Amino acid sequence: MTDELIAHGKDWSFKTLAPQLIHRKLLVLYSNDFVKADSQVLIKDVKAAGGTTIDEKYVVTDHSWSDHRIALESLVIGWLEGLRGSS
Repeated sequence: MTDELIAHGKDWSFKTLAPQLIHRKLLVLYSNDFVKADSQVLIKDVKAAGGTTIDEKYVVTDHSWSDHRIALESLVIGWLEGLRGSS
């Protein structure tokens, strides 16, 4: 996996992949042990490429959301339900 990441690192950057995400509705979830700046880079790059349908949610928890699993489930289900009827 490391070799693959080294070989494709530039191809797999947020900036490179952002144009492929602009026509998708995105939900970006992150916790306090994930670098918020990294999530902001993804959001910024997608918006700079023309993406407009990005929802972001930040929760104070650990990486696996172990103490906020129901909150995680609720965020995802609520977001998915919001997709109904939208195109």
